[in-house]
Amino acid sequence: MCGTNCRRKNPTLFIDLAKKNPHYDFIWIGGNITQEKINNLTCISETKDPFKYLNKIDYLLLTSTRDPCPIVVLESMLMNKKIILLENNIKYKHNTALLENVHVITEHNNCADKISQQINKLNLNTIPNTTEKNQKYINDNFIGYPRYRFANQERRAYNLCLSYFHKDDREIQYYTDLINSRLILDPDLNNIYISVAALSDIDNVLKRFTDKISSDKLKITLRENAGFDIGGLIDILLSHDIDENEYITYIHNKSNLIWREHLFRILYASDYYKNDTTICREYYIECETADHNRQIMSKHKFMNDLSNESFNYISGTCFNTKMKNLIPLVKNGQYIKNNLTSLDTDDKFWQECMMNIDIFNEYYINNKDTILFNKIDEDARDVLISTNSKNLFELKQKYDRSGIPDFMFEHALERYIGYLITNNKKVNLV
Repeated sequence: MCGTNCRRKNPTLFIDLAKKNPHYDFIWIGGNITQEKINNLTCISETKDPFKYLNKIDYLLLTSTRDPCPIVVLESMLMNKKIILLENNIKYKHNTALLENVHVITEHNNCADKISQQINKLNLNTIPNTTEKNQKYINDNFIGYPRYRFANQERRAYNLCLSYFHKDDREIQYYTDLINSRLILDPDLNNIYISVAALSDIDNVLKRFTDKISSDKLKITLRENAGFDIGGLIDILLSHDIDENEYITYIHNKSNLIWREHLFRILYASDYYKNDTTICREYYIECETADHNRQIMSKHKFMNDLSNESFNYISGTCFNTKMKNLIPLVKNGQYIKNNLTSLDTDDKFWQECMMNIDIFNEYYINNKDTILFNKIDEDARDVLISTNSKNLFELKQKYDRSGIPDFMFEHALERYIGYLITNNKKVNLV
């Protein structure tokens, strides 16, 4: 297994499996996960080059309890490795029929005994894969920068929308370079709408964008809400009059490498312009019946009809679609902004969790194994209550404190956007 020592990566399960299977050697790459001495368990510190270790192992066993599309799995496939996955623990379903020695453990409930029983039926061995199916699968489905060089061959006019929340000055350089490249390569880019938010030095951040992107196509606005990614999208849709038949290519800035790859694909991939509605395959997921965002949807007037339906959603909001699919967001734009910028909203479910310690603790205890809570969530509740702050910006500017405002509504809204984009027809996913 390769990952940081955190609950979501489930090191406890890995340790239990090692104890129950002394006939196998277990190696955790990414830090020490136990103080207990276990003869067949080795821990390797965090490293900038995990591949030299991954290259030596026989199987990657992914124990994560929740991972959208784990990069280490893709990397292992690219290295033509054998892999053991736990059903439903990763949200991207790989086509195992196209792969060699990629096994999926079913009906396990993250129980070490059940998983061990199935692993021991697999006839594990030290023989390397005999074909290059896994590597080909990655090359065919996840890699292909050279074929993206001639993007937008359909000559379809579109608007590029960037929701930018400032974290690092290096990011400004990265995103402005990509946008300038897009301006040079694609004359069909109508406008560049950027919604910028920053906790401090906002004037300098805005100036950096306008200095680096010299084009009359640039339309830049400042937002003060704590809606982050979706807040930027709503800000753009409400601030600019975009025809319903025009195309919107929407991205939000992320600093990690995989999101930068997605940004590259969205800005350069011709595939993204072949269909009316396309989204990143890795983040196109079925919304589970027990998804807590359904409860959020049921409490908001324009989403409550979805609360009992089965639908797909975008886990990470990057998409290309016609503006007409986003009209419901515009019609409910002010309502959405109000809910994104303050804890004093109609989002009673999350508000009560954050502002009432008994309700919060009950919710935390009941859902801590399935919802990605961490210590900062608890701290944020206390900070927001004690300062009576409405949002992250007010908290930072008035009290120089950090915390998390109402994120649950934003996540539910991401799923709703995925529903709007994919509801009317089956799309050909890139």
